[in-house]
Parts: sequence; C-alpha cells; structure tokens
Amino acid sequence: MRKLNKCLSVLSISLSILFSISNSARAADFKREVIYQIVVDRFFDGSTANNNPSQSSGLYDSTKTNWRLYWGGDLAGIQQKMSYLAGMGVTAIWILPPVDNLNTNIPDGQGNPTASYHGYQARDFKRIEEHFGNTSNTWTDFDNLVTAAHQSGIKVIVDFAPNHSTTDNAGEFGALYDNGTFLGNYTSDTNGYFHHNGNISNFDDRYQLQYYALFDLADLNQENATIDAYLKAAAQQFQKDVQDFQRNQAVMTQVQSQETQTKLATQQNNLRAMQTQLQQDGQAEQQKLFTKVFEDLRSTIATVAQKNGYQLVLQKNDIAYADNSLDITQQVIKALK
Repeated sequence: MRKLNKCLSVLSISLSILFSISNSARAADFKREVIYQIVVDRFFDGSTANNNPSQSSGLYDSTKTNWRLYWGGDLAGIQQKMSYLAGMGVTAIWILPPVDNLNTNIPDGQGNPTASYHGYQARDFKRIEEHFGNTSNTWTDFDNLVTAAHQSGIKVIVDFAPNHSTTDNAGEFGALYDNGTFLGNYTSDTNGYFHHNGNISNFDDRYQLQYYALFDLADLNQENATIDAYLKAAAQQFQKDVQDFQRNQAVMTQVQSQETQTKLATQQNNLRAMQTQLQQDGQAEQQKLFTKVFEDLRSTIATVAQKNGYQLVLQKNDIAYADNSLDITQQVIKALK
C-alpha cells in the first residue's frame, strides 16, 4: 500500500507541475473581474476621420438607421470613455474582433447594403480594421487603447475568431491577407487554405462543426501548415500587444513557446511512465482495497435491509432488492457513519 500511495503522491505532484506550466503562460484569472463587453462600432465615435475610409467606402451610415452598416464607433471612442468605464467599477473590457474585415458591400435580400461592422468577417488577422483605427490599418489606435486601459487599471480581452475569413460566395470570396499580402481565396484555393464541404446542416454532428462552413463563411483549414503558422503569428501579435487575455472562437492549436512545449512533453512522458507503473504495481492492492470496501458496504446494506424485512439479492458486485420500492439510502448512510 505504501508503494501505491507513493505513486499516487508522485502522480499528484506531477499533475500540479503540468498545470502550473500551462497556467504560467496564461493570463490572470478573470472570474473576479467586472467585464464590460463592447461592440466597437456601436460604442462611441471617437474619430470621424475613419467613418468612411476609402478602401471600404459606402459602408458607413451617418443616419444610424441601417443596423447592418458601420455607425462610427471606434477604438479611439473606447479610449475616450475609459474614465466612464472605470467609474462604473469595470475592471476588464471585452471587445469584439478589431482585425481588418470585409471591405465590400454584400446586399441583403431586399437590396440594402450590409457590412461586417461586428468584426466577424476577417480578411487580415494581422491588421486593424480601418473603421476602428486608421486608413493605414496600423496597430496605433489599438495600442493606444490598451495603454489607456492599463493606466486606468482595466484589462483588455480581445475576441479572436480564426474559424473563417469572409463570405465564400460573394464580396471578396473569402480572400485572406497576411499583413497586406494576398494569400488566397475560397474560389481559387490551389493551396488548400480552406475547407470545401458546404455549410453545416447538422449542428449535432461534431465533424461538420469542425470541417464545414458556418453560414457561407470561408472555413479555414487549420491543418494546413501555412494557415496554422499564420493564425499562430496573428494570435501572438495580440498576446504581445495586449498581455491580458484572448478569447479564441475556434479550435486552434495552442500557441506555446518551444521551452513550454518541451516541458509539457517531458511531463506527459513522465505521467505515462508513472501510470504504467501504477497499473503494474498497484493493481493487486487496489483490487484488495475495493474488495474490502465492497464487502463492508454489502454487509451493512444486508443488515439494514433484513431489519426492515426485505430480502437482499446479491450477484457478484451488483446489489438488487426483491422489492425495489424500499428506499433505505439514508438508513445505510446512517449505519455507515
């Protein structure tokens, strides 16, 4: 039994080390934070200079009557309201994706113009949307926001949605860019950057959820080496600039340093070895312990059942009653105490 306890103790310590390594690279616990979620475009217009940028003109509605167009909210607007947020007791803001989004108008069924004001049709994960920042798509306004937030004691959470790019059958046809350089699109995907399985038809089908498209959005093939490296680099850019928290909206390989990967691999190998040893050396002792516990429990249940006039039927490790209407759970618990 000492050997079993020793193995269990070592296993417990190793698991603690494994999780501490994983947690050391992770941001602070957000459970106690007061989080204020922000749809960037609908919060506050801090700069009119980016309301109707040239590369995506016509997607701004100054009348704020078309709910599917940009209304002027931007990162500068959030920055200007930092005192207001802090005054409400907010300790973290959670902003929708600020990355460069679809530049073209895709009319709705009635011919009305629409835009991805919400941020979930990324065309370039390494640049900031011009409606939220500046016409050069630089990180300046984003970095200024993060700095202002941190100065006010507010953390920044960024929604990061690497599941897809833009609409695959209209507009830019899923076109994907790497810091301004065109990588490819859905309709001429010679490099296998996208999945071509059609839309999800069964949301209970796990395979479809991972490999099919969501509402005609070009589904990125994260198993492709180029896409994998691209998305990791984009995620690392946010980690570098934010240093707080990032919310991934797709299953993506965790971004880890080589040192962390090596440590995790070593710990996993150690755990496997200890698991094998535990199975070999402790199996007999575990069986003895289980048998003793079961025999004690069976004896107690039998005693309580017989006192109540019921016949106990025992079959190997199963317990059944001739009359199953008897609820003796509380009596057994009392007897065991």
